[in-house]
Amino acid sequence: GLCTGPYVLAKAGLLDGYQCSAHWDCLTILTERFPRVECNNQLYTLDRDRMTCTGGTIPMHMMLALLSSRHPQVLVDAVADMLSGVMASAQTFGVVGLHCCFEADWPSLLEAGPQVLSMPATEAVVDVSGYLDRFMQNGGRIAWGAVGTEGPVGVSAGRSWKALSGIWCKMVQRGTDPGMLRSQSLLSPQSGLASYSPAVAEEICESLHNISLRVQDQASAAKLVLGA
Repeated sequence: GLCTGPYVLAKAGLLDGYQCSAHWDCLTILTERFPRVECNNQLYTLDRDRMTCTGGTIPMHMMLALLSSRHPQVLVDAVADMLSGVMASAQTFGVVGLHCCFEADWPSLLEAGPQVLSMPATEAVVDVSGYLDRFMQNGGRIAWGAVGTEGPVGVSAGRSWKALSGIWCKMVQRGTDPGMLRSQSLLSPQSGLASYSPAVAEEICESLHNISLRVQDQASAAKLVLGA
């Protein structure tokens, strides 16, 4: 089951007594409606003959983990290289991106060769700022999940901007060029908006617009240059 797919498996009774990972959007309802399903907060779960994960790029990690448990590492490496090759060939006629709305092994994902990396704007990314810096130096762009969608929506644009700018300032302090960071960044919700009403989705997009105006503001740019 991928993303919200575990809900279908649970409804069919196929996850009773099994560990299960799922997208945050359906975890609560899974826990409430299917008490015999052992839900967890892991990105993916391999439990006997059941495989479940949160979605995004995590199925790739789950597939490689499954291969590692059954086949020699040389085969796992060959499959990973094949996936990178597919991305490289796709770049001849389009832009290749990777999205993950949860924390992930970012260095491994970058090795796959995306041109755009979509990731949540959390403090954890500061620890991989060196990898992100090299990615942007090579022309890559980062789509920051600047507005959280993992729970009730209502956080102001100012608060979201404060969190994002705090992360950027720490990256600048670690050596990332502030001009490059501003010019090669995109803003997005942390994950999809399909579960929200049109009014709430519009509110999230309006917050993103307001944050983008702050990114363009010269006073904000000066603060990034100082890394403060």
